[in-house]
Amino acid sequence: MQRDHREFIPVSSVNRLIISDFQKSTSTLERYEALKYPYPISTHVLQTVPQKLENHTIDSVWTESPVHKPGTPLQLFFRVKNGSNYPAENVNVTLQFDGKKRMTNLSLPPQQSSVAYFNITPQGTGYLEGKLSLSDATVTWDDDFYFTNRSAKSAKVLMVHGKEARKSPERVFRTEPYYETTSLEEFAFGSRDLNNIDLLILNELNTIPSGTAETVTSFVAKGGSVFIIPGMSLNIKEYNALLKSLDLLPFTGTTADGNQVAEIKYRSLFFRGMFEKEKKDLNLPLIKSLYAQRNSRISNAETLIELRNKLPLLVHQRKNGNVFLLTACPQATNGGLSQHALYPSMLLRAAELSIKSLPMYYFLGQAAQLSLENTGNTDEPLMLQKDQQQFIPKQLQSGNLVYMQLNTPELLERMEGGIYEIKGTDRIAKLGMNLDRKESMLDYLDEKGIKNMFTSKGLNDVHFSKIDDGASAYQLELDKPSSFWEFFIILALVFALAEMAIIKFILP
Repeated sequence: MQRDHREFIPVSSVNRLIISDFQKSTSTLERYEALKYPYPISTHVLQTVPQKLENHTIDSVWTESPVHKPGTPLQLFFRVKNGSNYPAENVNVTLQFDGKKRMTNLSLPPQQSSVAYFNITPQGTGYLEGKLSLSDATVTWDDDFYFTNRSAKSAKVLMVHGKEARKSPERVFRTEPYYETTSLEEFAFGSRDLNNIDLLILNELNTIPSGTAETVTSFVAKGGSVFIIPGMSLNIKEYNALLKSLDLLPFTGTTADGNQVAEIKYRSLFFRGMFEKEKKDLNLPLIKSLYAQRNSRISNAETLIELRNKLPLLVHQRKNGNVFLLTACPQATNGGLSQHALYPSMLLRAAELSIKSLPMYYFLGQAAQLSLENTGNTDEPLMLQKDQQQFIPKQLQSGNLVYMQLNTPELLERMEGGIYEIKGTDRIAKLGMNLDRKESMLDYLDEKGIKNMFTSKGLNDVHFSKIDDGASAYQLELDKPSSFWEFFIILALVFALAEMAIIKFILP
């Protein structure tokens, strides 16, 4: 129980000593609430500054696809930051991934970042462990960067066909044994069919009942992906209700003018590596009738293929999952987009980008909530395990989805950087956890900035001192209250001498 300050023995004054380097990125008094005390308080700020402001750190890693197939070549990108005012020459970076070790060197200008990559071909399956390391003689706690990357044996695709749909998507995925496909008619489709599905394809549905729209929206919110292929005779009102729930622009009607392809966004991640070279004319068929999405420039969705009338033919919206929308029916009677080689490529790339996976890495303190599927015993909580350390985060089960809280004070105090395995009744996934890179930024507040930070919270009696130039000791002058211990020692000596004199000269 917290005691009131008035219960303590009265004091004349208090000296408060605060020692810190006061980095700009981490120094804050936002949560501090100044209390009123009946005695004066002096705040003595002692700033410790490194002798040499120099640090190199890896702050991110990524691939073009978060999931890859075993045996498929992969480019693993990473970024190194030089947090000093000196150029960094031949910084050694080591990669350990899928049981293999690679090394490279790179140079960085002062206060700049550099991106490099490793070409690798992982053979393992599941969540593969990775660690990038560099050599740094000054700040060493941020030299390692942990990550995971999923290598999947297969992906699951569910196709829901409209009443008048041509089943061309089935022929596309039938040629790729990597994908496990299931087909349903539109009126036989329900939420129970979406368990463990990576990509849902709504193939030429003309109507979207409210129940179906809710099921699709919930699926995307939980990390699933959907590819929407419209039919020839849409109920635009029902479609627009679904598009709105997915944060996409509504259809404003149909158009038959200017429906020739004008631009393919070759530099988008969606098309990266799909073509040997950029082509201005792919000889795509003329779309006879298009469902128009006006003002696509102000939309959050990415236009992947644009027509001459400035309307999109293919858009991509990234929410918790992916939403791909084709704005024209691909049937032969509408121009025959499904007969062009680009059509199966679009479907396969959408499926590739839709395979579910956890992010490659997390930062301690920044990661708030993690959601993942758990098909095991839902009565047993999931745990995080690293070596002999085990942690059970706060979690909430919703169906087969588990929400885990990763930023609780208990976890932040005990967890450290490394690869953590998520375990229940089965081994589910792995996480790469890293210390927050904010403290890697060696940028410090000056005396004025520090004092302003304290005075803004009502602490006006602030005294500033600084340890720099490699000093190992520092003498800090504090305001001392009156002390009487010296007088007590002198009196004790006087009384001792007096007692000895009485015993020797007065007493018989």
